[in-house]
Amino acid sequence: MNNFKAMSDLVADAEELLSKLGRSASPEIRELSSRVKSSIGEMRGVFRDRLKMGEDTLRGVTRTAASFARQNPMSSALGLTVAFTAIYLLLPGNED
Repeated sequence: MNNFKAMSDLVADAEELLSKLGRSASPEIRELSSRVKSSIGEMRGVFRDRLKMGEDTLRGVTRTAASFARQNPMSSALGLTVAFTAIYLLLPGNED
């Protein structure tokens, strides 16, 4: 998530800079501003695509886990019991 935050901050900073530049008379600044706006739009698309891929992956994993649990209720119960026991024993303050 650090990469997402860093990129999000960069996009926000670039948008703020563009808004402060306004409509500069310099053709070079206008060209650069146009390229940065285009890049920001592309980056937003990349973020949306990655979030969608993550959501799709999570849905697939959830469906697979639910299907396994329905087909193997005893194995699922045993697995959950072992997982919760391991988490409990690994928590700080448990000196059993």
